[in-house]
Amino acid sequence: MNDMTQTPVRFGPGNALVGMVTAPTHRVAAPVACLMFNMGANHRVGPRRINVKLAHELAARGVGSLRFDLGGIGDSDALDTAPDLQTRAVHSLQAAMDLGERALGVRQFAVSGMCSGVEHAMSTAVVDPRIVALSLFDGFAFP
Repeated sequence: MNDMTQTPVRFGPGNALVGMVTAPTHRVAAPVACLMFNMGANHRVGPRRINVKLAHELAARGVGSLRFDLGGIGDSDALDTAPDLQTRAVHSLQAAMDLGERALGVRQFAVSGMCSGVEHAMSTAVVDPRIVALSLFDGFAFP
């Protein structure tokens, strides 16, 4: 654990969102950071704490990350009043990238999306060029 720092954060409009920034301490930081967020109603740590484990492994390799709860899910308050979940998720991811720029000093992001998060990650990548990579697992098309 000495190869990283972990900092709990509140961010976004009104500090509505809650997350954890994990940054490498002994390596030159990579120019890309990873965003990990909850899928469905699950907490930001992910199933079997997969996002925590991934954040630690990335930090050991010099990659910073932010794992966070989307607005209105887990520990995060509602971020905005957009009429649909997809739009609200895009706004949450963009707020996370804004924080990542300030906290980690990067301008490019890889997004890890699982289950319902696949759709959120893809929708954000379409509208925000800061996303340069997607890692998508177990996507589900909702009827």
